[in-house]
Amino acid sequence: MIDYTAAGDVYQVNLSQRFKVPFKGNGFALFRQLFAQNQAPFFAFIQGGDHQIVSTSPERFLRQSGDRVETRPRGKNPAEDLALRNELTASSKDDAELSMIVDLLRNDIGKVCAAGTVRVAEHKRLEAYQNVYHLVSVVEGRLDPDKDSVELIAATFPGGLKVISGEGLYLGTYPYPRQTPLADYKTLNYLYYQQAGQWAHTMGFHEALVLNPDGTVSETHTASLLLIDGREVIRPKSSAVLPGVMAAAVCRQLAAGHRIVERSVRSDELISAQQVLATNGLMGAVPVLRRPEPLDGLIVLQGMALNIVLQKKCR
Repeated sequence: MIDYTAAGDVYQVNLSQRFKVPFKGNGFALFRQLFAQNQAPFFAFIQGGDHQIVSTSPERFLRQSGDRVETRPRGKNPAEDLALRNELTASSKDDAELSMIVDLLRNDIGKVCAAGTVRVAEHKRLEAYQNVYHLVSVVEGRLDPDKDSVELIAATFPGGLKVISGEGLYLGTYPYPRQTPLADYKTLNYLYYQQAGQWAHTMGFHEALVLNPDGTVSETHTASLLLIDGREVIRPKSSAVLPGVMAAAVCRQLAAGHRIVERSVRSDELISAQQVLATNGLMGAVPVLRRPEPLDGLIVLQGMALNIVLQKKCR
């Protein structure tokens, strides 16, 4: 690295170590334990046959929605104590490192974006996670009409990683494309939802709770959710949430005596709300019974009426 730096081939280096230890057990159980201890907005369990990959990360590398392209290069994240929060945001060294990475990614996505559309939408935002503080910048642009997703990935990945790019899986990026002819319905990843539902059923639960990348509530794998607190009906707000035709119909029925609010909903609010309804065209609106305590770090959603619907459906 000293030789590369002296030659001017690199101007920033992330020194890291690779550890290899024997492992006996279930890969998915390890993933669940990791997620319980390090709840990050981007997480994945990849079953590769004779190997598995488990990952939880605070970073989004790249997102494409239509012709809109967004990248979130990472900043430094050494914080383990709240007292380091101000130190991190005031650090000229970390600011310089993040700015260099932002410039690099601006150049990369500029190769495939329309001229004049690349901009820094947000710079140096501090995000707090369970075990770390994280500096984030958002760089976005409009994909050139003559370019596609494959060319976008080729131009940007691996992000500034040239010297060790031959080392195989390192700072891995896990793609999860959402393919649907309905471009506005960004959660119609049918296979993902089906797998989530199958997993929930094997765990003895009726529904899998789907979260947005920032950890807020989106929906379950088959239903939209409504929270009722007093005279207020809350619809979880998200760019990923399904339109929820039945949820909208329920809101119209309740509008005379309730205030309808659409906002972000934290997962703990599902427990504290007076009532939670699961809604879709098959089951209508079903009250959800909740356990106040988490089970292995998971919020449990159970509904008696929903159980009957599922039993009839399976016959």
